[in-house]
Amino acid sequence: PMPSCAVSGDRNTIRNCLLAHASGAGLTVIGDDNLVENCIIRDSCWSGSLKYGALRLSGDRNTARRNTLYNAGNAILHFAGKDNRIEYNHVHNGGRLCRDVSLVYTQLPRCSGSVIRYNWVHGCQTEGFRGKGRGGMGIRGDDQTRGLIVHHNVVWDCGIHGIVVKGDGNRVVN
Repeated sequence: PMPSCAVSGDRNTIRNCLLAHASGAGLTVIGDDNLVENCIIRDSCWSGSLKYGALRLSGDRNTARRNTLYNAGNAILHFAGKDNRIEYNHVHNGGRLCRDVSLVYTQLPRCSGSVIRYNWVHGCQTEGFRGKGRGGMGIRGDDQTRGLIVHHNVVWDCGIHGIVVKGDGNRVVN
C-alpha cells in the first residue's frame, strides 16, 4: 500500500485538503515544525496495519489541528516525536480491520512533551484482543510513554477504554 500523499521536510503547511481512498496511509508527514490543519482525511489503511494511519506524523514539534479524520483500518492518527500538538480534531470510526487498536496513538519516550488536547474521539469498536470481548481505545500512549500530556478531550464509544497511558511522568486531566 502507498500513502495518498507524503510530505518530507521541515516547516511545511498542509491546509484545507481532502484526502480519501488510500490503501495505505492517507497523509504521512516526516520532519519537524510541520502543520496539518483543517483537512479531511478518510477511508484509508485497507490492510489494518499500524504503519498506515489516516494521518501519520513523524518528527518533532509538529501540529495536527482542526482536522476531521475517519474510516481507517487501524489507528487513525499516529504520531512519533517530541513536543507535538494534537488539538481540536474530530477522529472517529477506526480500527475496522484489527483488534488491539486506538484511534489516536503514540508510544515510547520519544513522545515526551507532546500534548493531545481538545479533540473529539469516538467509534473504535473491535472484537478485542485475541477476538475475546470488547476492544478498542480512544487515545493511547503505549509502551514506555514518557512525558505525554492529555487534557480536555471528549472520548466515547471506544469499547474497552477511552484513554490509556502507559509509562512514567505522563499527565491525563479533565
